[in-house]
Amino acid sequence: MKSNWFEQQRSNKHRTIVLLGLFLLLVTAVGAAFGYAFSMMVRSGGNNTTVYGALIGLIVSGFYALIMYSGLSMQSVMSANGARPLKTNEIPMLEHIVTELCLAARIPEPALYIVEVDECNAFATGIKPEKAGLAVTAGLLNALNREQLATVIGHEVAHIKNGDMKVTTLASAFGGAINFMGGIATNLADYALIFGNGQDDDDRDSGSVMQLIFWILTYVISAIGNLLASILTFAISRNREYLADASSAELTKDPTALAQALAIISGNPVDGRKIKQTASIGDIVAPKHAGIFDTHPSISDRIDRLNAM
Repeated sequence: MKSNWFEQQRSNKHRTIVLLGLFLLLVTAVGAAFGYAFSMMVRSGGNNTTVYGALIGLIVSGFYALIMYSGLSMQSVMSANGARPLKTNEIPMLEHIVTELCLAARIPEPALYIVEVDECNAFATGIKPEKAGLAVTAGLLNALNREQLATVIGHEVAHIKNGDMKVTTLASAFGGAINFMGGIATNLADYALIFGNGQDDDDRDSGSVMQLIFWILTYVISAIGNLLASILTFAISRNREYLADASSAELTKDPTALAQALAIISGNPVDGRKIKQTASIGDIVAPKHAGIFDTHPSISDRIDRLNAM
């Protein structure tokens, strides 16, 4: 089915909003569930603790987001991946491509880096366009012609323009909040199960049953919450890759060249990659057959979408 890059971008932006909304609901629901489970253990009314649990989930998410946003450093990401800054006029073609695409995208030019490995890859990082960095590998420069390279750079520039680091960091914050609440709740459940006792025989028996139920519930809620958080995190990441592809097609007016570039890149092994996938946004490498626990859609699916534009 034919489509254009404007339709693709609108669709993917809308899907991101829906996924983030679901993530927010998940954090709230997990917090409320932990609160309700706690109310069962202490045998008090569940309404207040449920509300408090939901509020705690939202507060922890906000705290995680602030910590993660403030701790992001473009230089540290580049250093972790063995990238070195490009000298002026070291690779003129690459510099010209970046200048052209950033003018088209109306964003400042990112700092340019190169990773001296044979792997075909590129990635971008930075919470703001003014503090962004873009890295390519030597293998990518050797494997692609100018038109193909421009579309890959367009993909990375699109990640910067679209604020994908903010989106993925927010998703990570939601996931971190769920994991944090699960850790606290399961530790509390372990403590209650081992050391909790009633004052008399009836209270002791009743309390032991409630503590066992609380223990089971917290582990079930934690497991389900973490599983759903992982699924949503990966879904958001895959969606932003589709958006970056469509945005690159708009910037370069050449979706076919990006499809060709992806086909060439897919010929490189994915296992044992030297680029750290979690350290950046826009890692161009994608699996040939993606699942719900992959950060990227499959190469074939991306190529089909590009060819349909």
